[in-house]
Amino acid sequence: MSDRSEATADLHCHSSASGPNGNWWYAQFGVADCSTPPDEVYAQAKAAGMTFVTLTDHDTIDGALELAHHRDFIVGEEVTVRFAEDGMRVDVVVLGLDECQHLEIQARRDDAGALVAYLRTQRLVHFLAHPIYDPANALEPGHLDRLAAFFPVWETRNGARLAEANELAARLLPSAALQHRLAAQHGFEPASGMPAGVGGSDDHGGSDIGTTFTATPPAATREEFLEHLRAGRCRPAGLHAEPARITHMVARLVDRHRTDGGDEQRAMAWSRLATSDLTHRELARAAELLSLGDDDTDVELPFAGSSGIGRELGTLRRYARSQARLAPYLIVQAYLARERQGVRDLAARVGAAGEAHGLRVALVADGLTSVNGIAETYRELLPHLGDGVEVTTLACGTPRGIDAIEISRAATLRVPIYPDLDLPLPHLSELAERIFDLDADVIHVTGPGPLGLAGLALSKLLRLPLVASYHTELSDYAFALTADPLLSELMHAGASRFYGAADLVLAPSQTAARSVSQLLGVTAKRVIVVPQGVDCERFSPDHRVPGHFGQQTDLPVVLCVARASKEKSIDRLIEAFALLAPGTAILVIVGDGPARQHLEASAPPDVQFTGWLEGDDLSRAYASADIFALASTTETCGQVLLEAQASGLPCVVSPTGAAPEAVAVGETGLVVISDEAHAFAHALNELIGNKKRRLRLAESARQRALERSWAHAGQALEAAYATLYPPISRPTALAEAS
Repeated sequence: MSDRSEATADLHCHSSASGPNGNWWYAQFGVADCSTPPDEVYAQAKAAGMTFVTLTDHDTIDGALELAHHRDFIVGEEVTVRFAEDGMRVDVVVLGLDECQHLEIQARRDDAGALVAYLRTQRLVHFLAHPIYDPANALEPGHLDRLAAFFPVWETRNGARLAEANELAARLLPSAALQHRLAAQHGFEPASGMPAGVGGSDDHGGSDIGTTFTATPPAATREEFLEHLRAGRCRPAGLHAEPARITHMVARLVDRHRTDGGDEQRAMAWSRLATSDLTHRELARAAELLSLGDDDTDVELPFAGSSGIGRELGTLRRYARSQARLAPYLIVQAYLARERQGVRDLAARVGAAGEAHGLRVALVADGLTSVNGIAETYRELLPHLGDGVEVTTLACGTPRGIDAIEISRAATLRVPIYPDLDLPLPHLSELAERIFDLDADVIHVTGPGPLGLAGLALSKLLRLPLVASYHTELSDYAFALTADPLLSELMHAGASRFYGAADLVLAPSQTAARSVSQLLGVTAKRVIVVPQGVDCERFSPDHRVPGHFGQQTDLPVVLCVARASKEKSIDRLIEAFALLAPGTAILVIVGDGPARQHLEASAPPDVQFTGWLEGDDLSRAYASADIFALASTTETCGQVLLEAQASGLPCVVSPTGAAPEAVAVGETGLVVISDEAHAFAHALNELIGNKKRRLRLAESARQRALERSWAHAGQALEAAYATLYPPISRPTALAEAS
């Protein structure tokens, strides 16, 4: 942490002798400001490599006097000081005092001017602790000018404050010239030493002593060390606050107050933190794993079994219980998020806003680890965003083709109506920590899956705007899969509440946008269309391979690319194909899913099933067909239709959902008059029997697809973000000390 060419000391730490710090919550629960015995503070500071040790308890030196016999110990205290003019409260740390000076200091606490005058007369080293920490967020430029006039030394690195707060304090620290000028304005004698910043852990839990500290040139004695501080020959170093660190500090305080002595496992964790054998983040991850432990007293649900919805409800109950155990992490993250915003508000008020940055988006994404249209959309879209938007993807699992921060799963939920679909349930505290670390301005979720719901909850907790993408007609899917109107209504109600809670909803088509507004009740001004794009090099007629499907070269191929699931209505397409004259065409189904086995068993001989295809195989499959058919009635966009048209295929689609919007009727394809099999058969016959028209539609389809680039889609997404959150300014974080 420091080398032998320097002297070091943690200039801000507390012991069990500390007086009350004014925290309302501590007072209500009868929790002391700190419960670490003085001798334990001393031992930890020395174990952390500190050259000198001090105690800065609130308005008392009782604990410090217990350690005064150590030659490397400096008596100190944190004094609660008020300005006589307006009662503004600040904390001032005083070092190197004795009992008589302590009494004189306490007598002057209500008059900052009188106190500082006394400290200077006595040549006592003192500094302004956590200068911009202001729970009421009421500091104004005039207040800071007064602080600069009175105090040339500020604590610019406090281990219980965020890096952004510490950095702002460092930037607001006055220069010598400014300090002299402001002192004169306030009728106060300028300080003799140079302005400087110092650091201290502000430890209250007995786990972080010596992790934030002050370094000076070498000092053989405490008097020499204090002289370095008095002259401003010092610098702050060490760690800033982070959510896990503050959570553990509070938890450690609570544990010390437990009458039963606490849990042995927790005591070992605190000990390992104090000796740096364990980091706060490592302990947080361990706590998440422990939160999932089985509870033998758990009462089984009466309808729980080895399968079905009862089992999944049991999973949800255990998951909810495990996440409730981690609530302290979430509470602290919410608290620090508000503190961060307070720092930015203060920086804006005093004209000290940092360098302007682009928008930082946390994309909390369900479904990116499997083969589906949502994963394909973001895989193609994200690289086309400009420099003004920085998107970081967070997912459970490793997405294919997308760089992402992986969030560990707490449990897995299986969907009874869709056996092949497993939904990972994330650790909320880990997800919140990642979003906090990213310093995200916006949370963007891809839908109301587990991660989407977690993103919604965290947007409220962290007070961040929420962008929600609308990709799936959940109510229609549920009815298509189960034919149960009650389940469909439940899904509709859930989707309405989810999207209604978003600040902005992104729809991939005008049809989907109308559904969000008219069916889900979201105000139209909060719905923006971000159209899908298509890669016209990857999907192109140039990839055509005659006879690719083993057919005679003059036999037309009807292609369908879709998930083999009931809601995609592939059975209706197969039924329509069976109505065609034998030997006039072949039907190729690209895709996989729970219905594939049933579909293959019922399909006529001229139907091929390829399973999932990707990359060049998928490109060749599109380009080597002659007609694309999609009978699905639940499309919100129809990405496969764009890919088919880019590949030079005319399309035949259902009249329901967003599919008709993706096809220019009579120019790039046909929209059937009804969802009946005979209507699809009639449209297919029309194109199979008229090659000239088919080729004309194919050429028009290709030309229209060339207008739908992913670059255009990226620009639309950037414009949508900009309506919600313009470019911002934030202070640049301090570099971590060695």
